[in-house]
Amino acid sequence: MQLIGDGDSSCRAVTVFGHNEIRFAAAGVVAAAHWNNSYPARNFPALLTNPVSGMKDHLGAASSLDFYFSHSAQWQLSPANIAPTQDDDGTFNKRLLKGYVDMANGQPLSLMLRDIPFDQYDVYVYLSCASANREGYVSDGRSTFYFQTMGSDVIAGANAQLVPAFETLDLPRNSPASYARFSGLRGKEQQITVFAQGNAGIAGFQVVEVLPDVTVDYDDWRSQVQMVGNLNDDDDGDGLQNYAEYAFGLNPKSGKSVNPIVEPIHQQTRKFRYQRRPIELTGLRYSYWYSLDLKTWTLDRAAIEGTPIKVDGYEVVSVTLSRGVGESTPERFFVRVFVD
Repeated sequence: MQLIGDGDSSCRAVTVFGHNEIRFAAAGVVAAAHWNNSYPARNFPALLTNPVSGMKDHLGAASSLDFYFSHSAQWQLSPANIAPTQDDDGTFNKRLLKGYVDMANGQPLSLMLRDIPFDQYDVYVYLSCASANREGYVSDGRSTFYFQTMGSDVIAGANAQLVPAFETLDLPRNSPASYARFSGLRGKEQQITVFAQGNAGIAGFQVVEVLPDVTVDYDDWRSQVQMVGNLNDDDDGDGLQNYAEYAFGLNPKSGKSVNPIVEPIHQQTRKFRYQRRPIELTGLRYSYWYSLDLKTWTLDRAAIEGTPIKVDGYEVVSVTLSRGVGESTPERFFVRVFVD
């Protein structure tokens, strides 16, 4: 489960117009759709009593998380008033990084997060600036990363440059970065502060739940199904490792239980359904690949998951592949689900 917020005033159309290819398009290091409009949080003066409330998660469901900024200044990357198109890799990361909530009068900008719904989570903060080579820092009060702004070059290429900040010392010249990751956080509230010489700001953020250790849940599952093999074994000799049987909710004692896809791909709608063990138990991540010839497979980074439906201890997930996938030759169109 993850949450994504944007700081781009050009993305207000995401909510207003509801274009499917924008509103539900994936963006971020951990690709997520259903962006949240950050504009209501930019009040002047900043008001603790008027945050953005009930942020949507990556499935579009309301969560408890609220957020607001310490002040209302805002900028956009040049060229002004031009919204970037879809990245070549199928995401909308260039649109995510184009606009940002800026510092005001040289004062640091703070992003306040309240009522975070997860026990443990990572926070990704996306950094942007109209100019390159400005030294700055981003901090959650415990960890601080120093960086150099990348300017409009961050969105100039075929794909946005998602470059992590990693320096924890303020060097004479820090490395360029377009995001920072604060890992393994706990607590219902967080405050993220950004500062740079001249100006810079927050282009967006994600709060991504840290899920359980897969090996712990695997041992529970192995006990439930009464088998003895480890993750890399193949107890029923069907060519699938026990890890795959576990991840996709298959029967590890039957060589006939090899296919997790419960509804095949529909060539026109690009939708299919598959089953898996509930993610809240496993912490696993799944990816979706397509092929026109069963030889070359391409990762669909913009594929959209529907809300999982719980069925007898596993969950059934509906997936819609991104627009254009398979449309040119629908008679030769195939899909695979991979698990990390």
